Amino acid sequence: MFQPLHTGRLGLSAQQKGIDTIGNNIANLSTNGYKKVRLDFQDNLYTRMYNKTDMDPDMNLQRGTGTREYQTARIHLQGALITTERPLDFALEGKGFFVLQNPNPVDEEEYLDEYLFTRDGAFYLSEEEEGNFLVDSSGRYLADIDGERIMIPDPLTLQSDAEGNLSAMVDGEMTFIAQLGLVDFVNPGGLEVVGSNAFMQTVNSGEQLEASAIIRQGDVEASNVDLAEELTRMIRTQRAYQIAARCVTTADQMLQVANAIRS
Repeated sequence: MFQPLHTGRLGLSAQQKGIDTIGNNIANLSTNGYKKVRLDFQDNLYTRMYNKTDMDPDMNLQRGTGTREYQTARIHLQGALITTERPLDFALEGKGFFVLQNPNPVDEEEYLDEYLFTRDGAFYLSEEEEGNFLVDSSGRYLADIDGERIMIPDPLTLQSDAEGNLSAMVDGEMTFIAQLGLVDFVNPGGLEVVGSNAFMQTVNSGEQLEASAIIRQGDVEASNVDLAEELTRMIRTQRAYQIAARCVTTADQMLQVANAIRS
């Protein structure tokens, strides 16, 4: 393939994925607990061009062969806390994740998927014959410190301290119910995204650690996406996309000239 065309094509593909990543961040601006994603790039292999008038290695030139996307890094920075005064809303201030029971484990060696993990602390009540249990927006059960479901006898009187100890009115008295399960990881960036604002533990995420987060009842954590920053990145990425497109256009014009000469 004509090298300028190949280089331009790789540039278009990489910058398009960059635009998609930024667009996804902006789309989740209002998603509770969402962590923004950054797409990193790297150079492809270089080829050496020799200076025919001087074979000194110090005079050698290198010709690039384009760029490509390297990895997507999720930025686990703290989002702003928004007060809702809703007793079933919880926000984490600091490092850690809420624990959810995974309804669909796949039982593969590279995944440790008995539980899922989230920063979205907006929970609801399931209506079942056994009682009312705390669930997330997708109906997955919130787990306590022992990994069990949490039943709430009286949601209107539900209270939580900074360590996640839940209490509610039972037979006219405030009674301890359960302690919210919180965990952290050696490498949170290695968690696998499974959708619905939840993550799955993998070998890359490392072992579970004790979370250092403080629980704020009646608050939710907002997305950590900075709209101004994302719009700036969007403009810069669009300009890079235009440069790659110009490379393809110029290469096409060069081929047209070469074809006209031959004919």
